[in-house]
Amino acid sequence: MLYRPGCTGCKARKRPKTKGSRKGLGVRIITAEEGGRNVEKQVTPAEVSALLEGIAGLGWFTEELYSSWHTPCGQCYTYFISVSYQGREKTVQAVNGGTDAPAEYWQVVSLINGIIPPITPTQ
Repeated sequence: MLYRPGCTGCKARKRPKTKGSRKGLGVRIITAEEGGRNVEKQVTPAEVSALLEGIAGLGWFTEELYSSWHTPCGQCYTYFISVSYQGREKTVQAVNGGTDAPAEYWQVVSLINGIIPPITPTQ
């Protein structure tokens, strides 16, 4: 799974992105980076499986989840999410701030945000 949010205009708000994972005694380490800051979080195989099953359960691999795009304003982000699970792979994109993306897309974003390490903004 790859989570790559990217700002198409304003760079004032940034989201952590998953850089990679390392194996270690059945535990995955997810590393998020933003600028020069790095945060790591340990995730169990059960948590990864639950995440992937949740994403699949929301219809990720069906025609109900489709890419959408509109010209984003300066405050919006374009999200690209790719998921590989049980031999299937699919990438879907959406722009926040609009109403053209399926609601399930944002539920998938919420599931992903629940597992990646947060990076708190500096003042």
